[in-house]
Amino acid sequence: MFLRISFLLFISCYCVAQQVVDTSFVDNKYREDQFFIIATYSALSNGPSSLKQNGFSTSVQFGFIRDFPINKKRNIAIGLGLGMGLSSLNQNLLIYNQPSNNITAFKFLERNDGSYSRNKLNYTTLDLPVEFRWRTSTAKAYNFWRIYPGIKFSYITSSRSKYVGDLGKIILRDIENFNAFQYGLTLSAGYSGVNLFMYYGFQSLFESGTSTIDNILLDQIISLQFGLSFYIL
Repeated sequence: MFLRISFLLFISCYCVAQQVVDTSFVDNKYREDQFFIIATYSALSNGPSSLKQNGFSTSVQFGFIRDFPINKKRNIAIGLGLGMGLSSLNQNLLIYNQPSNNITAFKFLERNDGSYSRNKLNYTTLDLPVEFRWRTSTAKAYNFWRIYPGIKFSYITSSRSKYVGDLGKIILRDIENFNAFQYGLTLSAGYSGVNLFMYYGFQSLFESGTSTIDNILLDQIISLQFGLSFYIL
């Protein structure tokens, strides 16, 4: 619900901002300094065959990118940014503390484990995007084509898993087995304020050696994201 509300609020602000642009002023030293929001479908890839996603997994990112043009026409630039991300993954990996030793354990939920209405993994990140920016913009053009490949560095600041089902309600916070530092390739491309976005993670979500109680390794699971990016000048 929070992700949907954030998305709707952004679209409203975006529409207002587009209506109040002053086209009478020409800035020959213009930059594409931009606030951004990214809304994506999130997928877990490269994991064991037992890993299944169910429902719709989402991610929302927002922040600001500082534009540094590197040519005279100012249509090629480097972008350095700072932002936050919120990811919500619906899947069948149960994360819980073992009662005997209070150690975090992992188990894939199967049909014979009983029914469950929710098994969700949420985490928030502090993001540092770096982009190489090519666009067809000019000092007067507010609508233009862009291709922004880049790399994003992230730090997982908090995590939470929640299971609701026949086993009761199981909530676990600040999961120690996460790889706190994440990085991957990004691509934002399109026209005007709405663009296609892709993220391909290079770092596994879980630390090396992390496995389930029946010794299925989890340390190859990476994050993929596909969706839309929105920019406000």
